[in-house]
Amino acid sequence: MRQSISIIRSGFFRKLVLIKDAIPKPQKNEVLINVSFVGINFADVVMWRGFYGPAPKPPFVPGFEVSGIVGAIGENVKNIKVGERVFAFTRFGGYTSHLIVPENQVRVLSKIVELPEAAGFPATYGTAWIALKNVARVKNGETILIHAVAGGLGIALVQISKYLGLNVIGAASTDEKIEFAKKQGLDFGINYIKNDFLNIVLQQTNNRGVDICIDSVGGALLEKSFNSLAVSGRLIVVGVADLWSNNIWGWIKAVWRILTMHRFNIFELIENNRSVMGLQLLNLWDADEKLLNIFEDAITLFNSGVLRPQIDRIFPFDKVEDALHYIEDRKTKGKVLLRIGD
Repeated sequence: MRQSISIIRSGFFRKLVLIKDAIPKPQKNEVLINVSFVGINFADVVMWRGFYGPAPKPPFVPGFEVSGIVGAIGENVKNIKVGERVFAFTRFGGYTSHLIVPENQVRVLSKIVELPEAAGFPATYGTAWIALKNVARVKNGETILIHAVAGGLGIALVQISKYLGLNVIGAASTDEKIEFAKKQGLDFGINYIKNDFLNIVLQQTNNRGVDICIDSVGGALLEKSFNSLAVSGRLIVVGVADLWSNNIWGWIKAVWRILTMHRFNIFELIENNRSVMGLQLLNLWDADEKLLNIFEDAITLFNSGVLRPQIDRIFPFDKVEDALHYIEDRKTKGKVLLRIGD
C-alpha cells in the first residue's frame, strides 16, 4: 500500500492529509522508487500557505526530491536497475512512500553517499549550481554574498562557491548559524540582526562591493543587497522568505514589506551597471524536462564526496507539519528531511 501526504487545502485554512492507495507500476521509461527520505524545501511551506505560483490546485502531493531503493523498472529503462540506491528530482509528488518518475530524473548513488544526504541534494544543490554557473556565470576569484547562509540552500552555495574559487561572505540571523557555515567553508560571516550587513560588506571589500549576491530572503533586505554590488555585480533572487509568516502580525508586516519593497527600474540598472536576475527551477523544468543534465557536473562532485549536504533534522513521515513549521520558523542549520517508515 502506498502512503502519500497531500495538501488538500492551502492558505489560512490549510490542511494536510495522509492518503493510501495501491502501489503503482512503472510504465515505459519509468522507475518505481521505494522512498526512504524526502527533502523539504522552503517552497513547500509557501505552497502549503497557498502562495506558490507553479503549484497545482489542491489536492496535490508536494515534494521535489527523494532518495530510496529502486523497486521496479518499466520497459526500455537502460541505466537503472532494481535494488540500486538512487535519488530523484520530481516536479511535485515527493511526499510519498512509492514514487514513479521518468528514468531521466533518477541518478544512481555511489557507495560513499548515504541515503539521507542524497534526499537533500537534487533541488537544493541544483538551484545553487544553476544560480552560480548558468545565471551568475561566476569566475574564479570573485566575491559572493550569500543570504540565509546556514540553510540548506545557503550551505550548498557555500560549498559550490568554494569549489569554484570564490571568496564567500555570508549573512545569517544568529552567531551560531554563522559558525556552522564557517565549518562548510564560509570565509566571513555577518549577523544581520546585530549589524548592518551592507556597511560591513563595503568595509570587507574596501568599498568595492561584491560581484554576486544570492538573495533568498528579499523583502527589507532587497535594496541593500542591490547596493552591496560592485560595478558589473549580479543580484540573483531565488526567494522571498522575508514575506512569509505564521501569525497575523507577521502577515500585516508582510503586506507592508510587499508595498514598500524596492522596485528596480531600467535607469537604475544602467546607471549602476548592475544586473538583477531571478531563478525559479520549475520554470527551467518546463523549458527542459532533462533538468538533471544541466547540473550533471554537480552530481559527479556529489557522488565523489566533494559536495555533502548537511542534515539538520529528520522528521518522521507523520510529523510533516512539525517539519514545515520548523523551516518556517527559520530554525534550520542545513537540510530538513522526512523519513518514510520506521
